[in-house]
Amino acid sequence: MTPVLIDTDPGIDDALALLFAWSSPEIRVEFITTVAGNVPVAAANTNLARLLALRRPAPRPVAAPGAAGPLARALNTATRYHGEDGLGDLPDWPAAEPLKESPGAVSVMVDAARRYGRELTLIALGPLTNVALA
Repeated sequence: MTPVLIDTDPGIDDALALLFAWSSPEIRVEFITTVAGNVPVAAANTNLARLLALRRPAPRPVAAPGAAGPLARALNTATRYHGEDGLGDLPDWPAAEPLKESPGAVSVMVDAARRYGRELTLIALGPLTNVALA
């Protein structure tokens, strides 16, 4: 199986992509990093924690918070499409532990690239801010 790092701004679309990735027999999601995009990064972190609690992938990927905004402009979210929380404002998510603040997304990306080299596949679902910083 191919080791994968997914960089995401989990709204509804990325939630579906993560659920699909966790079920794929061809890849192993080793790392997930968040970035501001569809929602502010705090909401992206919460959404990733919710999805991890819902799906409980095994083994659990390393999850790291990332960039809070674009490098050269103001953040424009998609909350009018995805809901205020980015996941349709559903009220019944399972309890979820918050993401740890450290290590951050850039550190996780660099360490993953060093560890796996060319074997690692990066799947960037959100803005490329973390990728640029790494």
